[in-house]
Amino acid sequence: MSGLRCAGAAPLADFGLGLEPDPAMQGKLCLIKRGQIDFGNKVANCESSGGLGAVIFNNAPEPFGATLGTTRTAVPSVSISGVDGAALLGKLGQQTSVK
Repeated sequence: MSGLRCAGAAPLADFGLGLEPDPAMQGKLCLIKRGQIDFGNKVANCESSGGLGAVIFNNAPEPFGATLGTTRTAVPSVSISGVDGAALLGKLGQQTSVK
């Protein structure tokens, strides 16, 4: 996954499946669960919501690799395991960064 922005930390926020833009993500780091739509659209929805970065976690315990395909975004994005995603759900609101 790719990106250029999110210098510094932002509050971690639950963006669910990232199916559509949500103004509540403004200025936050979007935590997004894998499923239903492609990764590029999830990250683009986070960005258009004003999110500063995206963390997509697997819908299964193991890690996975993801790409944005042809989608271009200006926010950093990463993919993590379902186990790590579940742990981050317990840290919502905390200052977090993606590099």
